[in-house]
Amino acid sequence: MENSIKKGPKPAIVIVVSALVVVAIAYFSFFYPPVPAEDSEGTIGAVKRYRAEQITEKDVVLEGMTSMNAEAVNAAIGEASKKLSEAAVACEEDAKGALAEAKNAEARAFLDGALSLARRAEKAAASVDARHVEAAKAMEEAKELAARAEALKGEARFVGLAKVQENATALAKMAESVRDLSVRSEYLKLNDGARELALQAEAIRAEGKSANWGKVSEAAQALAAKAEGLQAYARQQEAASSFAESAHQLERYANSAKLAGKTADATKALDAAKELAGKAETLARTFDARAIEGRTFESRTGEARTATEGRSSRND
Repeated sequence: MENSIKKGPKPAIVIVVSALVVVAIAYFSFFYPPVPAEDSEGTIGAVKRYRAEQITEKDVVLEGMTSMNAEAVNAAIGEASKKLSEAAVACEEDAKGALAEAKNAEARAFLDGALSLARRAEKAAASVDARHVEAAKAMEEAKELAARAEALKGEARFVGLAKVQENATALAKMAESVRDLSVRSEYLKLNDGARELALQAEAIRAEGKSANWGKVSEAAQALAAKAEGLQAYARQQEAASSFAESAHQLERYANSAKLAGKTADATKALDAAKELAGKAETLARTFDARAIEGRTFESRTGEARTATEGRSSRND
């Protein structure tokens, strides 16, 4: 009987000890070592930091403005074209909405111009060949429409005027970005063409076959024509003009080497080809910081639209 009384408390002690062990294991598994306050934000904080480090479409476009990599420039053209298309859709939607409320002929004529601008911008955004030409047309048309809106503010007020004006201004900036990036893409193509031509000229000079200089002459003429076509849209006017002049010089030397077959003419043609390649690289690397001043790449937010509508209602 005494033995049975002495054995009674042991199960209770075992339970208490087991509970303490479980608590200790849980504590060291989940709460040790202590987490610093700045690292205790949880999943939401981690997501915020992750998003803050992401590259935005603005970063992509700005990189394209200075990059020598064709893929980076093409990616930037894609982003800018997408934003141009979005701006065109916004312009068309707001113009149609305002057109339904237009009370006079002048207002309707202005809004018809806005719809024409939207179509022009959509065409520029979807262009593949000569995209810089279409984008330049859209940019000029958008600037003209924004100026007309400013003139109309005091003369022919109507619902949606400020909204359409804001759309036109944003669209002009987008079109300008597409134009500049597309011209830059063409410069890179010129650079590749000039380098390839220099290698071709070197091989022909080594072979000594004068007839092959005709191919160099034709290629140089094509490069000169392309450079001259870009001059109207280029910020680097001087560099573009110098490249075109050198291309014409190479064309003349190559023709002379083909017709006369003289070693001296072949040497001049080769030197001219190398000079052209150097100027092509200079042209491709030349970057005017003004190309990105005042650019906006973000889509119009709901807050911006609300603010615009507030201004429009005050003008009506």
